[in-house]
Amino acid sequence: MFADAAQLPLADSSADAVLLLEVLEHVEQFEQVLAEIQRILKADGELYLSAPFIYPAHDVPYDFHRFTRHGLVKDLARHGLNVVTIKQHGNSFVVALQMLNLSLLEQVKKTMDCSSVMGLLLAIFCYPLCITINLLALLLLGLNNSNAAVFGHFVVARPVRPQCESN
Repeated sequence: MFADAAQLPLADSSADAVLLLEVLEHVEQFEQVLAEIQRILKADGELYLSAPFIYPAHDVPYDFHRFTRHGLVKDLARHGLNVVTIKQHGNSFVVALQMLNLSLLEQVKKTMDCSSVMGLLLAIFCYPLCITINLLALLLLGLNNSNAAVFGHFVVARPVRPQCESN
């Protein structure tokens, strides 16, 4: 389906699941999307969401937000969605190494734009270095040192069920 995520052409409580991967940061008024998801999800439906925290701007100028773990939980709760699980992607070591790679490759691109010979020489040095950095990052991925600096979060959330009144 191709539609505006803030105005989905679906009936209330009609969706078993919603998959929203790396989208929310590109929606200026993301609260409207969360309200719409809550509207269309069945009572036992699930939202599967991933959102970035530390990640370079991309799809500029349509990259508006970054989300902390606590912010996601509060934003979802404010729109009637209860977080069942939330997991981080990456750790501070992996994030730092990835930022180093991005900086190196950005420099290669800038140098190539000015001088293809110098850019090629820099690329010959940087590309193997980036591969080595990626291998090191894979080794460090298992470390769970902190959730302060992560690439982003994977969330499973469900609509808040109304409380039954007891007589």
